Amino acid sequence: MKLSEMGEFRFLKKIMRILDENELGKFDDAIAIKVNENYLVLNIDTLVRRTDIPPGMTPHQIGNKVVVMATSDIIVKGATPNFFVASITIPKEEDVEYLEEIEYGIKNSCSKYGIKFFGGDLNDGLDLMISGVSVGFTKKIIPRKGAKIGDSVWTTGYFGETGAGLHYLLKGGIKTRNIDGILKKVFEPSLPFTDGKILLEIANSSIDSSDGLSISLHQLSSINNVKIVLEEIPIAENVINYASVNEIDPIIFALYGGEEFEIIFTTSHKDEDVIETFKSYGYKPPHKIGKVSEGRGVEYRGERVEESGWEHFSEQKNTV
Repeated sequence: MKLSEMGEFRFLKKIMRILDENELGKFDDAIAIKVNENYLVLNIDTLVRRTDIPPGMTPHQIGNKVVVMATSDIIVKGATPNFFVASITIPKEEDVEYLEEIEYGIKNSCSKYGIKFFGGDLNDGLDLMISGVSVGFTKKIIPRKGAKIGDSVWTTGYFGETGAGLHYLLKGGIKTRNIDGILKKVFEPSLPFTDGKILLEIANSSIDSSDGLSISLHQLSSINNVKIVLEEIPIAENVINYASVNEIDPIIFALYGGEEFEIIFTTSHKDEDVIETFKSYGYKPPHKIGKVSEGRGVEYRGERVEESGWEHFSEQKNTV
């Protein structure tokens, strides 16, 4: 069987048996290792020009995206990122200035989030590929497995802008007056916060939404053997307008767009406690989007939510 027939997630399940255990088990993107009284949390993510860089993205923006991709999975574990290194493979025919701007993009993004950038590795290859490694520390870790029946489900932001932006860039969508705001989300993704201690105070389980809201919720459902019942999907106003002009249900962009790097978490705490915790750290309150119940899968307004979104190797990447 070819990888294109199996897809990323089926392949990962297949190779889980050869992996060594870590403090987070085998089912989280990051790994955690106990070091004295703390946990070292480490994550690696790879950006490939052919699949991960949309038309119009500058080299400086590419550098920023690598940092966000690799660091998002550190934060959802309750860790605060401290260090970053990158391995860059790039064709030797590329302009020096192009590579230099990527490096500056990485450095400036790290500086923005209080992360030290220590360089890494440089290689010659057929295409641009950047593997970013983000490292952080925490007193306690939050795994994906930990959601309890009766928990509420929350997210840190709005959804759909990257899905709408990629639709416009790759499928020739009709331009709307707010397209610049949508494209900014595509070209300059950001982290909702970097202080993982916020989640340590309230979260039972957490995951980022980089693969898409639908896939992320299905992963929480699967690993916890529960059903996620959605009661609300926070959709950006820009997306509602773009979807209307292009005659597409905005829910599609919100559920299946991906690459938004918002944090999804479950909690047993009262709603007011969750909101006050975020406010105490100086951040906007998150959105309550649903609850954890008995069963399997993800449900919205009484209907099953398809498990679809970004997936490497798959011949059908997503439904957007």
